[in-house]
Amino acid sequence: MANPGLKLKPFQSVLSPKNWAKFTLPLHKTVITSLVERYQSDKWVKFIFTEKLLSLYLFIGLAAGKTVSLRLIEVISKSSFAKFFTGLSDGISRSGLSDRNEVIPCNLFRDLVLYLAQQAGKKGKRVIKKAKGDFKIFDSTFISLAHKLIPWSCRSINKGLTSLALRINDGSWLPDKVILRNEPGDNVVFENLIDWMLKGITYIFDRGFATFEVFRKIAGSGNFFITRLPRGYVCNVVKRLKIKEAIGNRIKILRDEIVIVGGKTRENKFRARLITAVNDKKETLYFFTNRFDLKALEICEIYRRRWQIELLFRWLKCQLKIDRVISYTENGFYVQIYMALILHLLIIIYRKNQKMTAFSLLEIYRFLQAWVYDFWGYCMFMRGVLFGANLGLGRIQL
Repeated sequence: MANPGLKLKPFQSVLSPKNWAKFTLPLHKTVITSLVERYQSDKWVKFIFTEKLLSLYLFIGLAAGKTVSLRLIEVISKSSFAKFFTGLSDGISRSGLSDRNEVIPCNLFRDLVLYLAQQAGKKGKRVIKKAKGDFKIFDSTFISLAHKLIPWSCRSINKGLTSLALRINDGSWLPDKVILRNEPGDNVVFENLIDWMLKGITYIFDRGFATFEVFRKIAGSGNFFITRLPRGYVCNVVKRLKIKEAIGNRIKILRDEIVIVGGKTRENKFRARLITAVNDKKETLYFFTNRFDLKALEICEIYRRRWQIELLFRWLKCQLKIDRVISYTENGFYVQIYMALILHLLIIIYRKNQKMTAFSLLEIYRFLQAWVYDFWGYCMFMRGVLFGANLGLGRIQL
């Protein structure tokens, strides 16, 4: 049922055409049409057009809970309820959906993700008010695949892996860069996550991104980085800075130093700042940056914001099911990932447009799912049919 804290009127939680239109409002037909024409995604297609496939995946994202499979999508798509909202008059078969996923250009959905992120977005609140410029956070996560079933995935021991790299603005879960690669290394995408044509941006990332030349290039491009010191880096102390505030939130600053990074064999060394701190678990932490205008505690607090992207990855995996594979082809798998991101952005935009920012994304997601369950249960009740238990769709609220 819908969250009682939302104080809905009777039948307000029912998924009506009006409510569905509000949810899908950002997917303007002109935008979809232009993308279809650019990628020629509907050329030689008879009935599974891009717009209908998009509606079906969004509907499945709300209706199917954590149980997603081609068989389940086939059953749902052939119900009169799903046909009404997706526009698929005859539903869709497993083989038809599989074939469509294999050939439809996945980059069309990637461009739609970036478009929705631009539509959604206001810049997040700055962590430090006097800190100039934008803050961008990026990281990557691995999605485990069965290598025997999906041979195109990168093999690691007995598993296959695909890397998803996202970049977000501080204070938001809006990705402005998305990179999907069938490779395990973070450093492969490191340079591609930086906007080299812009200046004054501070990039926050973990020490898994450790390419020396990229660090040096960031420092020389008018941009900044805040990370943890990667292993194996040689730093020669040039100057020790005075620590004005040593104790912060669960952390204590031990040293604040200006260093020259690079050993004897390095030709292109660069100047940076190394902050040594200890947390409440007695762990020693080394923060590495080329920002010299902020206090040491401010640097540590800014780096703490990196946890936002870890929470985003958890949300995508646990709730939007990006690791539940329904296509064994590389293109189809990428389409599934981009569709999860599209659903994620539509939830954010709906939350903003309906002025429901007091509620978390999970609460909004469950509220949207309650639309499906309530209306589906209502339709089946009116038809006198007991429905839902054998499909694994969760409990239907009548």
